[in-house]
Amino acid sequence: MLVLVIEGLTVLGEREKAAALHHLALELLATGAVWIPTGPRFARTAAGVAAAAAGEWTAAERHFEVASQQAEVFPHRLEQVEIGRFRAMMLLDRGAPADRETARALLREAGERYARFGMPRHHELTKRLLAASAT
Repeated sequence: MLVLVIEGLTVLGEREKAAALHHLALELLATGAVWIPTGPRFARTAAGVAAAAAGEWTAAERHFEVASQQAEVFPHRLEQVEIGRFRAMMLLDRGAPADRETARALLREAGERYARFGMPRHHELTKRLLAASAT
């Protein structure tokens, strides 16, 4: 349930609460967990989301990178897209000079893939994130 709670809190804008769970996500990773079928999500993706919520940018980048590699190897196409969206959200929050354009590229790709997957709500979410990133 930890994976679902981290994602849910983040989506609801409760980033401080999601950030407080980063240490539990690290404990989950220490067990060797990779894929959480009840999530369904990679443990590394959830750890990245929690680290990003905590403003731990280096840790978040590392988690997202490992999760991306795992999603490529499995392969898990939807998780690849989700990781890109979560990484884009992290980049927008971090706000470093090159982050906005990288985030926008990730969101454009995610939006296209959500549309191909037949996921209109996720497609709309990426459109809203893109619009917000333009300002």
